[in-house]
Amino acid sequence: MPKTLSVPQEVHALSADGSALRIRPARPGDREQVLRLYQDLSMESLRFRFFGPSRHLMERAADKACSLPRDGYLALVADDGKWIVGIAEYDTAVDRPGEPRCAEIALTVADEWQRHGIGTLLVEHLVRAARSAGIRRFTADALAENRAVLRMFRDLGLPVSWRQDGTEVHCTLSLEQSEDHLSAVEDRERIADVAAPAMAEVAEQWGRSAIRFLVTVTSRLRAAEASTLSVVVAHRPRPGIAGVVVRSGGVRVGLAVGLFRLGIGVSAFVALGKTYDVSGQVCAGADAGHRPLRDPHLRRPG
Repeated sequence: MPKTLSVPQEVHALSADGSALRIRPARPGDREQVLRLYQDLSMESLRFRFFGPSRHLMERAADKACSLPRDGYLALVADDGKWIVGIAEYDTAVDRPGEPRCAEIALTVADEWQRHGIGTLLVEHLVRAARSAGIRRFTADALAENRAVLRMFRDLGLPVSWRQDGTEVHCTLSLEQSEDHLSAVEDRERIADVAAPAMAEVAEQWGRSAIRFLVTVTSRLRAAEASTLSVVVAHRPRPGIAGVVVRSGGVRVGLAVGLFRLGIGVSAFVALGKTYDVSGQVCAGADAGHRPLRDPHLRRPG
């Protein structure tokens, strides 16, 4: 029987600045976007990637990345929902008999997305896929002046060795799991935590994708900030005759989704918050022709 290839699934991820991205394997239909990514690079970025500008090399790289899946090769792309903004790939063509399985890697990130952690994100997912495929080492050649990519290799937390040959640096990374690597991943996840002022914008980005809920777990938000972003629902309640009064944000979201699926409209959606009376916070989507429900017998304690 032919060998079944293990292809990584698409995942949603956050860049270091909180931008929502998808990390997924490249597909044949991505060829034009990948080629455009290469063509839009600055002269410096082209030199760092191909060691010189060459349309032939760009087209060949796009063809290779977007070919049908095959054993020993994988290309992962990062897209922001519209465009492919980065690509990382490994190729085991450098395998040597009798040595641990090894793969050469290449990385490209669009100029405007550089220094946002996209390269690190792509390489980390590439490492996970390579481990599953039995690959034990990555190698990469970089220009000595390409300090950003050399620093990224160092900051991955993987054991890395360097050998400089003139203007080029040959890097070898061990993919063996280590405490340093786990610690580095945890540090990057903390750095990727979104600052409070940006959380609403990030939530909106995610809500426009296939994500239906976004739960935030953080100790950095003040109460006022946390109240604006507990959970995000992709569908707002439609106008109708139902009135809902809740105290729990989780219950509010569950009811909103359930009512939407049942086709029941909402005239008022009111949050009690931490008090016993109705606060008057009306969820967006309520019918403007109806006033929020208010019970005169509910009073604030004291």
